Amino acid sequence: MVCQRVVISGGGIGGLTLAKLLILEGIEVTVLERAPQFQMSGEVLIQPCGKRVLHAAGLLAPASSPSCCFQYDAMQIRHEKGFVLFDRSNLAPKGKTAAHIETVSCTRRQGLVEALSAELPPGVVRLGTKLLSVSQNADEVTLVCESNGVREEITCDFVIGADGKHSMVRRCLWEAIEDPPRTFSDFFVITWTLDLDGGTPLDHVYQQKIMQMTWGVGTLIGLMPIS
Repeated sequence: MVCQRVVISGGGIGGLTLAKLLILEGIEVTVLERAPQFQMSGEVLIQPCGKRVLHAAGLLAPASSPSCCFQYDAMQIRHEKGFVLFDRSNLAPKGKTAAHIETVSCTRRQGLVEALSAELPPGVVRLGTKLLSVSQNADEVTLVCESNGVREEITCDFVIGADGKHSMVRRCLWEAIEDPPRTFSDFFVITWTLDLDGGTPLDHVYQQKIMQMTWGVGTLIGLMPIS
């Protein structure tokens, strides 16, 4: 069967990137996002492997816009006892083709999702559309969704669940598979933001655009400039 119509449930980073890749292959795509507008907080690190995917989709330039992206010049990882595990002082070597792809950057989730969405044709992303059910037969997939209190059916060849850990697609198509029991991982995370305006020991990290991490047994500490 030749795939002609795909519905992606979830308008996050993965769903939007996949939508662009499928459109480049000539496939009709619809992205259903239950939120009435994109509202995301925090930052996300984009590694070189992720940038290669964005580059293949023609999305690397908007995703690397200075308005939402902070580019690192160096990355350093140390052991908790102080010795260096990894030290790459120049993540963007000069003179190499597409050197900007082989870098690590910190991007605002909100800005990245907005940039990715803007690269899709009008009408592909349907905000405020909640997926209610998914069913399938030998010929097609049928989705029931709701927008502004109005229900409708959408048929497609494939449905892709990019809607996170509480995926409605997974819940509808694999009802018999129960989620694994939740266990406490004994891992606690604290994040905070510092405003470095000069006169602190951390200023050189910001000025040199260095991403630093310290690894140890049960320990992971990161220091990453974001603007």
